[in-house]
Formats: sequence, structure tokens, C-alpha cells
Amino acid sequence: MEELTSLKEKLNQYANIVKFPVEIEAKIKNLWDIKKVILIAVCGETASGKTTLVKKLQPFYYANILNTDNYFRDISDLIKKHGSYTKLVESGYPTEGPENFQMNVLRKDLLALKEGNPIWMPKYNFFDGASTPKQVGFYPLRITFVEGICTFFDQVRDLFDLKIYISVDKDLQWKRYQKRACERGQDSAQIQKQFQIVSEAVSKYTLPNKTYADIIIEAKDNIKTVYKANSIQLKQLLDQKETERDQRN
Repeated sequence: MEELTSLKEKLNQYANIVKFPVEIEAKIKNLWDIKKVILIAVCGETASGKTTLVKKLQPFYYANILNTDNYFRDISDLIKKHGSYTKLVESGYPTEGPENFQMNVLRKDLLALKEGNPIWMPKYNFFDGASTPKQVGFYPLRITFVEGICTFFDQVRDLFDLKIYISVDKDLQWKRYQKRACERGQDSAQIQKQFQIVSEAVSKYTLPNKTYADIIIEAKDNIKTVYKANSIQLKQLLDQKETERDQRN
């Protein structure tokens, strides 16, 4: 908790120098009231722009971000057995399904965050598929975004105060998928095949959960443009959830 205390002190020192507007001062005060953590799920297809969206929202709401990619199961032995990640995907392994996530660990960690407690989450390595438990420290703030395809799964969906779904244009999604797959060291010659397999899995595991969203963002353009178009609605919903949470506590 020393890091959190230090961050509080720095912000308080800054607040003594700079006069914040009233509404900003109120948000700063609530920022440290972590007994009232609001969890916001951001779900969507692979390469839909989830990370980009939450990074745009983060400073606006004085929030932090939990990326659920770290909750992938350890598949390093499976990759070795099949010879490569591509061959594992081709074998029918459910890379986009709840079976490929440590959902019990994720639920336990989310429950801790809702109570204002820090967690140590696992660390996933995309290059070899290995997962190491309790490697990454994470502190909750009053508003915490949790992004990833697993956030709408049955095992954790009930824990979120607000659920956002990003629906992406296929051409834009393919460009993003190519770029990210190369960054993760995946075989460039097999990316097209992987994308087709993942798209089929998304239709089975991700798209059906779209109906649980409080807000659906149609990402047919650059996600930054989409954010601007939806920011007012997002703020209204978030303010509503904050009010509901305050009334319950």
C-alpha cells in the first residue's frame, strides 16, 4: 500500500498548487474512497479496439485498467505438444472460450477489487503461452475498467456495475488483428487462417453475450472518433452507476 499512499500524497500536493473546478475536486475526493469501487466491463471481439477505448476513458474518469489477457490459462505444454500456437488453434482448442481462461481466479480477484483490496494477478506470456501466478500487482481505484473478451462470461458478468460492448467493422478488425499477431510473435504466414478460426470462435462465445451490454459502441471508424461520439452517453451511464452505488453504501 506504500505506492498508493505515495500517489495520494503527490496528488494532494498538486491540488494545493492548482485550483481544480468543483466537479474535479469531487472526483479526486471520491478517487480514494475505494470502498465504493465501480467495475466497468469492456468486451468485444478480438481486435475490436477495447484497449484503445479504455485508455481514452482512463484519464477522463481518473480510473485504472485491468487487462484480462493475463488470465489466459497456461497452454505452454499444449503449444509444445502441437508444435506451435497456430497448430494448437487449428486443432480446435477454444482460444476464445471460457475454458481458456482462469475464470475462478478472475472472479476471486474481481471480488477483492470490489471491496477495495489490491490483488496480485497472473502474468501471461503470449510468446510461449506460459502463465505465472501472482506476478502483477494491481490497486483498485474508485472507477476500474476491466477489459477483455472474458468479461461478459457467466462466471463474472454479475460483478460489473456497467458493461460496454464494442462491435467492430470486419475490415478494421482484420487490420488490427494482423498488427497485433505480428507483435505477439505469431507466424505471419498463418495469421489469416488463425483469424478465420478465431472469428468462428467469437461467433460462438462472444457475440451471444452482446445482449448483456448496457451500451453498444459500433466501431465502424477509428476508435478515437467513436469515443467522441459516445462520450456523453458513457458519462451519463457512469454518473448513474455512481449514484446507485453511493445509495447502496
